[in-house]
Amino acid sequence: CQYTADEYQAVQAALRQRLGPEYISSRQAGGGQKVCYIEGHRVISLANEMFGYNGWAHSVTQQNVDFVDLNNGKFYVGVCAFVKVQLKDGAYHEDVGYGVSEGLKSKALSLEKARKEAVTDGLKRALKCFGNALGNCILDKDYLRSVNKLPRQIPPDLDLDKVKRQDFDPTIEKARYNSCLQKGSKDQKFFSLSTPSKPRKLASPLNAVEQNQNRLAASLDFFSPRARNDPELWNFPLEVTDHDTAAVPGQCLRSPLGHHTMMTRSRTPQRINNQQSNIKPSSWHPSSSPKSYLP
Repeated sequence: CQYTADEYQAVQAALRQRLGPEYISSRQAGGGQKVCYIEGHRVISLANEMFGYNGWAHSVTQQNVDFVDLNNGKFYVGVCAFVKVQLKDGAYHEDVGYGVSEGLKSKALSLEKARKEAVTDGLKRALKCFGNALGNCILDKDYLRSVNKLPRQIPPDLDLDKVKRQDFDPTIEKARYNSCLQKGSKDQKFFSLSTPSKPRKLASPLNAVEQNQNRLAASLDFFSPRARNDPELWNFPLEVTDHDTAAVPGQCLRSPLGHHTMMTRSRTPQRINNQQSNIKPSSWHPSSSPKSYLP
């Protein structure tokens, strides 16, 4: 899925903007230094706003535990993670993040904290490669000195009417219902335009008789060709068979009134002429006096 020209220009212009002081946080680092950073949830919100909630994705390609040390009953863990962020048009950036956990008594909690911190750090470092609006402007120290002098805006009061208080959302349910109606109308229109299948024709009685003759002839393949061509083998009538009554519904055989007869028929040949030749092979007798072929 590619970006349209208008969408590409809008996203590019939004990524060029620098972040205000409301998005930048600070903390004390080692040596008494002050470090500025952007929180993970703010970066994710900005990415959803720039690219759309379904316009980007991230994945952890690799994660390694560098060390796990135990000192005086406390664990010290270091983990590095490689995170890849990819947009819907195929463009992606990949970077490394690092997470540290120090002083916890639980080994499991130490590993959990270090792993999550490494993934979050890698995600922020990969997203900042797309532009200033996703954190790249924080690396500019001159910009940080200037932006720290700006007063922070007072956050707006929380509007309780817009807070989600229940699981059911009527707007989403209405949109999903309208989508199902549109899909159902398209399917109904498609099936109405499709041509109905033609009914099959029933086999005629003549075709049924021919099929029966072919089936009987095939059953006599184990006889000799002379036996198949002998007319005396076919001593049963072929005018009416089981296939005839099945092929023509509503018709059945009836005997005249007052004359009830029963006729049996056999489907096996009554006479098989397997004449074997009486020619006996002549026996070979070696001569009493062998002939010499030597000169």
